[in-house]
Amino acid sequence: MTAALHVAEYHARVYRRIWRGSVATVVIGPVLYLLAMGIGVGSLIDDNVSSGLGDTPYLEFVAPGLMAAAAMQTAMAQSLYPVLSSVKWVRTAYGLAATPLRPVDIAVGLQSWLALQILVAATVFLGVIALAGAVGSPLALLAPLAATLGGLAYSTSATASSTAGSCDTGKKVPDSRNDGRMPRRMIGWNECSDSRLMAQAAADVE
Repeated sequence: MTAALHVAEYHARVYRRIWRGSVATVVIGPVLYLLAMGIGVGSLIDDNVSSGLGDTPYLEFVAPGLMAAAAMQTAMAQSLYPVLSSVKWVRTAYGLAATPLRPVDIAVGLQSWLALQILVAATVFLGVIALAGAVGSPLALLAPLAATLGGLAYSTSATASSTAGSCDTGKKVPDSRNDGRMPRRMIGWNECSDSRLMAQAAADVE
């Protein structure tokens, strides 16, 4: 577990230098979409007495779904091409594999960092919802946790697909969600990247 935390710390240190480039897609974009759909479109729907929502404002109705969608988008954005790039092009994964870290440490560390990212983004999202007066229950405090779990369901699948993509042309990320080898890919690299990473690690040690 300690080794996985070191991997998560590595990703956090990298992100500390590049966070400005992702804050728009991770935080600002979903919040603007919430305001547009919940307040802009919502005002039109709330004025329609036949909308079928009863006394529930449209913003309060749509906000949980938008939070879940934002968590999924954050997970996919951070675990598709960034992971494929670390294996195929930039090859920072080779550096991790050349250390005493096990594949499971690398995978768990990455997913732990992604979970923290999703949790922070979902918490900010909840804060905006609260400021808009669309929180109807104290149980809403659990919504970021639920969104984080949903995001991790996507990020583990996307990470597996991305590592599988290290074996093809790199023009697209293959869909390995229905692959029988999925459990193995969720805790390490696929067969192709296994051999390449281990060979590179051995060469670096020599």
